[in-house]
Parts: sequence; structure tokens; C-alpha cells
Amino acid sequence: KIRFQTFNILGLPGESLDIAMKTYVLNKDIRPDFVWCSLLVPYPGTDIYEYCKTSGFIENSDVAETAAASFFVDTPVKLEDRRSIMNLQKLLFFGVLFHIPEQMMRFLSRLPLTFFYRIIFGTGMFFGLTRMNKLDFFRSMVMTLKHIARYNFQHRKS
Repeated sequence: KIRFQTFNILGLPGESLDIAMKTYVLNKDIRPDFVWCSLLVPYPGTDIYEYCKTSGFIENSDVAETAAASFFVDTPVKLEDRRSIMNLQKLLFFGVLFHIPEQMMRFLSRLPLTFFYRIIFGTGMFFGLTRMNKLDFFRSMVMTLKHIARYNFQHRKS
């Protein structure tokens, strides 16, 4: 009866929706209490940034954008299934929580509902903060609203 959470990153260079779905299936199989999922933001000065830049996954003009990106909203990494992977990132917690079948998650991640999925992500963040950190409703709500404001209003790209 030990609570545990997983920390996941989607949007790695060369990642496809098929590969990202393996992350979903793994989390669904191990049934964590909370699934934390972000998108890769290769910050300048890191090895992953240099790899992405030299391998053509980001352009030189993306440097300022990359440094300002929120790993809850967007990734500057060029991906074939970019929108679907970004949507899956936002749906991962609820998919695991409600044991949504893999095929349904694939379908949902392909829909152009990114703004709605951001709301779902924020709701999941609230639920996770409350559940894992044993915070009261008010403190969880304040923390969640701060995060939502930060990632929805400072970064309106996708």
C-alpha cells in the first residue's frame, strides 16, 4: 500500500506515436498512483540540445523559443506525430487512472482537441497534487492554478 508516481518524458528525438504509446502501456500496466508526464525541452547548453541541433531535430532559430518553452505545453523537437504526442502527454494520467484501452488513447491523441486536453491535464495535476502530497483542497487548487496560468497563458503556441 505504498503510493508511488512515475515521471515520464515524451517527445524525444525520433519518437513516434507508436513509441510514445509504449510509455502509456507501461504506466497502465504498473498502475502508479500518479503519472507525471512532460514533453522534452532540450535546453541550450545541454547534451540533448546539442544532439537535437546537430541531428536536425531543432533549428538554430529555435534557441530563444527553446529556452522559454514550458515542458507541459510544447516541445521544440521536430516530430512526425507532434500533435498526437503532445495530446498523449496531456491525457496520460487520466488514461492510466481510468484504464483507457490503448486503441482509444491513440484515437483521442489524434483529435484536434489540444485546448480541451490542457484542461484535462490541469485537472489531473490538481488530483495528483492532492493525492500524492496529501495537500488540502485549497492548497492544491492554488498550486494547480499557478501551474495552469504559467503553462497556458505564458506559452500560447500550440
